[in-house]
Amino acid sequence: MAQPVPVLLWAWCALTALAGAVRGSFDVSVLPEAPMVAYGGAVWINCSTTCQDPDARGSLETSLTKTDEKIGPGWVAFLLKNITEWASAPQCYFSCRGRVKVVFANISAYRAPERVGLERLPELELGRAYNLTCRVLNVAPVRHLTVTLRQGGRTLHTETFQNRTRAGPDDVTVTKEITPQQRDHGQEVTCHTALDLTPHEPHLENSSSAVELKVYALPEEPQLQISHHIEVGDKATARCDVTKVFPAAGEARFTLSFGGQRLNFTVTTSNDTATAQGEVRSLSAGERQLTCTVSVGPVSRSAGQSVLVYSLPEPILEITESQTHVNSSVTVTCRSPEAHPPDVLLQLRDAKRVLVRSAPAQPLVDFPLTAGEEDNGREFTCEARLASANQTMKRTSARLTVLYGPRMDDSGCPREWTWKEGTEQTFSCQAQGNPEPAMMCKKDGVPFSIGVQQQVRREDAGTYHCEAFNSYGYASRDVTVHVEWAARGSFEVSVLPAAPVVAYGGAVWINCSTTCPDPDVRGSLETSLTKTNHKNGPGWVAFLLKNITEWMSAFQCQFTCRGRVKMVFANISAYRAPERVGLERLPELELGRAYNLTCRVLNVAPVRHLTVTLRQGGRTLHTETFQNRTRAAADDVTVTQEITPRRWDHGQQATCHAALDLRPRGPLLQSSSSAVELQEAGEFRLTLGRGDQPVLLFFLRIQTHMAAPLKPVTKLSDWATTWQMKFNVDKCQVTHTGKNNPNYTYNVMGANLATTNQEKDLGVIMDSSLKTSMQCAEAVKKANRMLGIIKKGIENKTENILLPLYKSMEHPHLEYCVQMWSPLLHTPPCPLPLPSLPIAHRNLHARVTPPASRGQELSQPSAPLPMLEEAAWCQSSPEPPSSRALGTPGPAFPEHPHAGVRAGALRRAGVPVGLARGAPFADGLRTRVRDQHSARTGPRAAVLRLLSCATGPFAISGAAEEPFNVSVRPEDSVVEHGGAIWLNCSTTCQDPGARGGLETSLTKAQEKRGPRWEARELVNIWEWVSAPQCYFFCYGKVTRASAHITTYRVPERVGLERIPELELGRAYNLTCRVLNVAPVRHLTVTLRQGGRTLHTETFQNRTRAAADNVTVTHEIIPQRQDHGQEVTCHSALDLRPLGQLFQNSSSAVELRVFALPEEPQLQISHHIEVGDKATARCDVTKVFPAAGEARFTLSFGGQRLNFTVTTSNDTATAQGEVRSLSAGERQLTCTVSVGPVSRSAGQSVLVYSFPQPVLEIDQPRALVNRNVSLTCCSPASQPPGTTLQLRDSERTLASGHQPCLQLTLTARKGDNGRQFTCEGNLALGSHSFVKNTSAQLIVLYKPTLDESGCPSHQTWLEGTQQQLACEADGNPTPEVSCRKDSQVYDAGSVQNVTRGHAGVYRCSATNVHGMAGRNVTIHVEYGPEMDNAGCARTRTWVEETEQSLACLAWGNPAPAVVCTKDGAPYGVGVQRRVAREHAGTYHCTAANTHGSARREVTVRVEYKPSMDELSCPSAWTWVKGMPQVFSCDADGIPAPEVVCTKDGVSYRLGQGLGLKDPMGTYQCNATNPHGSATKTVTITLEYKPTMDESSCPSTRAWLEGTLHTLACEADGIPVPRVPCAKEGAADEFSGERNVSRNDSGTYWCTAINRHGSARRAVTVRVEYRPVVLLLAVSPSATVPRGANFNISCRAEGSPAPAYRWTVPPAPNVHCSADNSTVSVAGADRHNRGVYVCRVSNAHGQHLGRLQIQVTDNRLIVAALTVGVAVLLLGGTAGLVYYLKSTACKKGEYNVQDAESSSKATCLGLDSAVYGIQLMQT
Repeated sequence: MAQPVPVLLWAWCALTALAGAVRGSFDVSVLPEAPMVAYGGAVWINCSTTCQDPDARGSLETSLTKTDEKIGPGWVAFLLKNITEWASAPQCYFSCRGRVKVVFANISAYRAPERVGLERLPELELGRAYNLTCRVLNVAPVRHLTVTLRQGGRTLHTETFQNRTRAGPDDVTVTKEITPQQRDHGQEVTCHTALDLTPHEPHLENSSSAVELKVYALPEEPQLQISHHIEVGDKATARCDVTKVFPAAGEARFTLSFGGQRLNFTVTTSNDTATAQGEVRSLSAGERQLTCTVSVGPVSRSAGQSVLVYSLPEPILEITESQTHVNSSVTVTCRSPEAHPPDVLLQLRDAKRVLVRSAPAQPLVDFPLTAGEEDNGREFTCEARLASANQTMKRTSARLTVLYGPRMDDSGCPREWTWKEGTEQTFSCQAQGNPEPAMMCKKDGVPFSIGVQQQVRREDAGTYHCEAFNSYGYASRDVTVHVEWAARGSFEVSVLPAAPVVAYGGAVWINCSTTCPDPDVRGSLETSLTKTNHKNGPGWVAFLLKNITEWMSAFQCQFTCRGRVKMVFANISAYRAPERVGLERLPELELGRAYNLTCRVLNVAPVRHLTVTLRQGGRTLHTETFQNRTRAAADDVTVTQEITPRRWDHGQQATCHAALDLRPRGPLLQSSSSAVELQEAGEFRLTLGRGDQPVLLFFLRIQTHMAAPLKPVTKLSDWATTWQMKFNVDKCQVTHTGKNNPNYTYNVMGANLATTNQEKDLGVIMDSSLKTSMQCAEAVKKANRMLGIIKKGIENKTENILLPLYKSMEHPHLEYCVQMWSPLLHTPPCPLPLPSLPIAHRNLHARVTPPASRGQELSQPSAPLPMLEEAAWCQSSPEPPSSRALGTPGPAFPEHPHAGVRAGALRRAGVPVGLARGAPFADGLRTRVRDQHSARTGPRAAVLRLLSCATGPFAISGAAEEPFNVSVRPEDSVVEHGGAIWLNCSTTCQDPGARGGLETSLTKAQEKRGPRWEARELVNIWEWVSAPQCYFFCYGKVTRASAHITTYRVPERVGLERIPELELGRAYNLTCRVLNVAPVRHLTVTLRQGGRTLHTETFQNRTRAAADNVTVTHEIIPQRQDHGQEVTCHSALDLRPLGQLFQNSSSAVELRVFALPEEPQLQISHHIEVGDKATARCDVTKVFPAAGEARFTLSFGGQRLNFTVTTSNDTATAQGEVRSLSAGERQLTCTVSVGPVSRSAGQSVLVYSFPQPVLEIDQPRALVNRNVSLTCCSPASQPPGTTLQLRDSERTLASGHQPCLQLTLTARKGDNGRQFTCEGNLALGSHSFVKNTSAQLIVLYKPTLDESGCPSHQTWLEGTQQQLACEADGNPTPEVSCRKDSQVYDAGSVQNVTRGHAGVYRCSATNVHGMAGRNVTIHVEYGPEMDNAGCARTRTWVEETEQSLACLAWGNPAPAVVCTKDGAPYGVGVQRRVAREHAGTYHCTAANTHGSARREVTVRVEYKPSMDELSCPSAWTWVKGMPQVFSCDADGIPAPEVVCTKDGVSYRLGQGLGLKDPMGTYQCNATNPHGSATKTVTITLEYKPTMDESSCPSTRAWLEGTLHTLACEADGIPVPRVPCAKEGAADEFSGERNVSRNDSGTYWCTAINRHGSARRAVTVRVEYRPVVLLLAVSPSATVPRGANFNISCRAEGSPAPAYRWTVPPAPNVHCSADNSTVSVAGADRHNRGVYVCRVSNAHGQHLGRLQIQVTDNRLIVAALTVGVAVLLLGGTAGLVYYLKSTACKKGEYNVQDAESSSKATCLGLDSAVYGIQLMQT
């Protein structure tokens, strides 16, 4: 469908034509002028002209294919298709009234890249350069292509191809060298192309697939760690480390092998180190190689180490008698288990020295000795080592035991003791001997406890008789004890603590105690300190001393006992923790220069206990102590250390640490200063932006002498990442400034920053040298260019034109941002050019020449004058030049008096030098310049008038008085208190004799003057606010201007008041003091905690100008998370824009938060025995902070305990041990302190004394039947309430409260070894405590042999190790010997049992008290044995015969034989009838009490043949064409032979049937030696289905509306089933159905049985009666006379219908060949009437009618024809659309319904043919 020409294009063509007609000429244009078309695409080219000639003709000449054309008035458009030329230039031409004009269009074809691909990169070695290559294939035009290489989110390289002029497609390769870093690992690199065809066509972008960078580094060789010697069979750890590997995690691949065998290992990584660790083991000796190979990427590194695998057996150590008597001979032997050990050295040693060594290959060494007492417990060691490896050794140890009798000496049992009455002492007496002797000491016949601590009494004095005895002897010794006691009335006084150390202003309890026994004793404490509380008890008094503000004080404890007075003195020392520890702020440090690092510790006492340490980073610079400072009061300490900074010191932090060590009497108090960072500064300038418009500008102060000065840049990068505002690193640059700047390379977000020497920021060029020459030169260039524009574009150069132009277009370029190089308005270095313009024309009216006409000649030519080299100075402008509009009033000229022109320049301009010298620029000049052409002519006068317009009138003597201004610069200023400033006074007065001055109370120093200006330096400005006045006298008038000077003072100190330790949840005030600061109204104070702001306060309403102190208070409520955080106070004195911003900070104050809401809980036993240790535990919960902050004090009975403190969550626990050496009630006290709060808890503990009871047996070794006496006694110091019990292991023999219990008994054999216990029971309230002492009674008697010790019958097992068990009862132990057949056997010796050991032995037992004898019978038993004679391995049985399974075995006792088959038992020796299931393997087992024997017996059962359905089926079914095998098997043993017979012929199945027609019946017979069997077998044949034309015809013809069925048959066995289905339909065609046209088509019929299937296609054609589908007349049913028309008839039917017409008779009627169309030529009235079309076939006919009208009036006929045609076509189209799109698709109509109706009929539901037929009803 043709595209309509846009209305705007028509309008444009019409306007163009109209304009051309007016001028009498025409233009030709083409749209689009330079189209971009996809290669092979199409474009419309519109040629148009302004020619008004309606006969103008245009066309398009091109080699391209023109496929469509549109024409309109003055334009023609062509569609160019299939544009395959990359560049073509079609010509548009028009011919207008004989003239021809041509215009060209440039058509460019483009092609998007066929492929964008990155070459695959190998794995990249760290730091090595690689090429990244991107290939862009088949792209055009290349000059519009941009290729960008990106890595992650940043651009690596961008390349354009604007110089590639080739129009056709081309391949592009872009290469970028990259040096991979660690951060690049895993990042993706992509190649992006942009074919930018805008504005003609869209922007086409493509990307390559991403290529992941795999970066690796393996610079170091691996290091192996393994022992150089490994024993055979032992496991050793092998470790392989490789450092500086990247990436370590998951990428480092290890291979560990040992002796050629790969090891299993695990790999761990830490930072850039990877470690593989595995275990090695070798089962044979020899040298092995351990190899480690590490691979990262394509690189591998290996390391190897030799390991010696050795075999060293354990040595054997033998002692002839490991337990021997004293003075016996003993030999110790050390030997190797091998007879001739190669390369093995032996040595025998004890704990002190080597006793003997072996020679090489010597198998043993020995050492003889005589056993002495000192050898008891002596340990001998046998060591074996390899001669080739000294460190490889094995050893075996044994201990020698020497038995000897008791011995007592002064070392173990001193003969004399001296004790003091009332003290706790222990009576000790020990004896040496082996076995350890039993000790007993008696005083006056009463046993005395040994080793028990007890309080000394006077009656303990005396002589004690001590005895020691063991089984090898007896010893005794007398010990004398002397008891000393004080004279009557003496006593002692003591004080605790003896020398307490207390915090200044704190408190302490002082306890005074005495040993005076007088209950009326009184004590007191004399001191100058304040006593606020006291407590007292028996023999003690305690006082609480508070508010101790004396640094050193003495007190005395005093007691009066029975009229005698004793006193003791003690000293109290007060201490104060440092109030502040501070480091003086250091300047920025110059490398190699010495500086003093000074630390001040304020208000600390006592200084002699102070240690001050200066640290830098992790190392100590200096430590100083003050032990020689004896002053007790608080003092300030200053410690200075000289440092010389080096490069590596940069960025490190220096700190000062003070430690006040008051231990052991007081705490250790530690304080630290805030850290001071060592800095060495340059300047780092980072500009982020694009071109002349930076987005952000950062000035970062960094240190120039450091290895990695990246801290500020890292913070910047972290900030950008945190706030997701990433920088475009490609637009970031670095400018290095400073003379000693090392010009480091900086890295931001993974990319190195480019370096630039100059950068434009807000229009100002900043140079690395900080010079402004480049900026000034650039400003002058811009001003000169603007002068040139004014000169060329302005024709009439009058005052009212030039002056605004100069102000708005010229001057702003020079005065823009002058503050950058002249902030105080000193004479700037930037020259201001004056306009050098041509001489003005007499006409003073301005005319601006448009740019389009610059190439035309000007009516008033003029020669340019040279530019002026120097002129007035630049001054700041409030806005940049770009904001000034051309022609708008500009700012006033600078108000300062230095604007003048150089004389040489004025001479070249033709101006008299005398008039120009010193002429100023005027501000706001309004002088009118009149035309003086008649009086002053010539070029010089013209230039003079021009300069008068620009700069004001010249200073000529006698000029008229003019108003003038006075100004002062700076008007408002801020100066440091006591500083200086220059004030510049200037005037606009033109009087050369004008004089000025400065009035002020301030001190004036230097002075400078010039024409109409004067400058003064004011120094020592101590006034907080002052207002100097500038004045000038001009023509007798005085004008003044005032300046305002404010002085400031930075804070002298910013300090936070020290905060106490804070209780959780309680409110506190945080106070910051800023001292001596001015002016306060510009001050801002901020309190910060950690990284957040707590409070900010300003003082804008403080109008006082003088310095003042400021206090800022903020309330805080501490929480747990505040603990340990630092609070700082920051002050900012903001004097901008007139001055600077001064910032100060206080030292950080750490918040110490605490909580102690609960009382401590004590855990301890309520009763403790004297001298015993017990655990005391003190728990406190909900404490904060628990770790390290909770301070405990544990005391027991007034004595402090040692304890350990543990914490868990908010619970702290102190645990220690308590012990008391005297009885009585003691108080356990626990005090917990957190911060300033303490909580205490106490518990009473009873300490009791309970000595061990004493048990004595008068005859510990008694003969049988003798009387023995036992005594159980308590010691003399036994406490009351003690109950004694004497008992043995079974029952209580005696009990009572008396001091001793005694028992007499007659010794029996059963009493030998009987244990007796003397038990004491002490009751304390509800608790009871038990102690006991035990002793054993030994009963001596002669030997006896009985059945229990020496059984008369013993049974041994052959092959075992046995000894003759015969033990005799007797004490001492008897010696037993046995005899058999005159041979003596040692009853204790072990022997290997044989059957010959069986028999009767005579045993006898002997000791010193008699002898006994007994006969013993030995029985030797052995396990079962089986052989073929008793149990044959194979048997053969015949079915139905009688058989039994016989199997015999040998053994003692006689074994039982059991046989099983398949897990079921089978009776041995039982007669049974043989069945087939008896065949198989029988497992026979013979067993007795000593073992078993197994044997397998195989039974074979033979039987006659049999045939069943499984082995020989009676019916076989074979499939035709398939390979077949016939088998018929028979069961029988031996295997039967099978023969089958058919039709009298026999076939052996082993040879195959071999028949062409195997179907039929066979008789099969099976035979073996035991009988035969017969079976009948039948074989049948089946085959798969087949179909042909006879059983299933391939074509069928059915009549619509009749009944039909689709029937097909197939041949096959079994009989197949044949279903049919229409092609493409899922449902089966089944049964008989009424035929419709939808039934026509192809059907597939499939025959199926179990052997296969067959398919056949059946085509069904449905025939039906004809129907007229279309009866149409062309052009219309109303025909003008003489016109031609055609009537077409279209019908549908099967078979195809024949056409027949009934028409009005006329000679001009003709029919087509198929009779479907009637044509009438030259219609007349005879052709009017009804035209009938009849169609028919074999199944019926149908007709259609049409009325034709022939008219005479041509115009009416034409109009009607057009109208009817339009309506008919519209209606027809609508109806057809409806039928096609809606009715037919909805199925509203069908053919049969339409045949008998007059409605529209829709045909061809399945095709694209639609028609309308009007039917008669």
